[in-house]
Amino acid sequence: MKKKYFISGLVVAVILLIVFLVKGMYPFGKNYIMWGDMYEQIVPMYYNFYDVIRNGKSILIDYTGGVASSFIPNFSSPFTLLVLLFKRSDIPNVVNIIVLLKIVLSTVTCNYFLDKKFKKLDDFYKCFFSIIYGLSTYNLSLYVITGWIDILYNSTFIFILSFI
Repeated sequence: MKKKYFISGLVVAVILLIVFLVKGMYPFGKNYIMWGDMYEQIVPMYYNFYDVIRNGKSILIDYTGGVASSFIPNFSSPFTLLVLLFKRSDIPNVVNIIVLLKIVLSTVTCNYFLDKKFKKLDDFYKCFFSIIYGLSTYNLSLYVITGWIDILYNSTFIFILSFI
């Protein structure tokens, strides 16, 4: 893969890490971005996923979270596997990393899309527009339910594949 696709992702990652640093958010502090639906639905699903994989919990519906859920939807994103690399008690902090990586991936796929769709557009503008996309209010507001961010990079892949 070409380095130019990753420049936009690196810029977005650095900007988000600076925000994490200033706000004292994990990995630079003890704060995390969990609130609203993320607190009531997403993190309990990560706990459930962790318990099914690591602790042999039943894969059937769990009624202990904010919403009855199954661990199966957690497989919709490869980033969910990151929770298995940490202690169960660190799952709220891992969400910061998962959100950051998903936003970076949506930025990179946007750059890739612009490169494939608008071949005559200068690389600077492709990078610039993909950074704007990655840091857009639309993209950043979706972090409350992390699964919605998956749509941003998955739909780009599907769109690109439809032109190949």
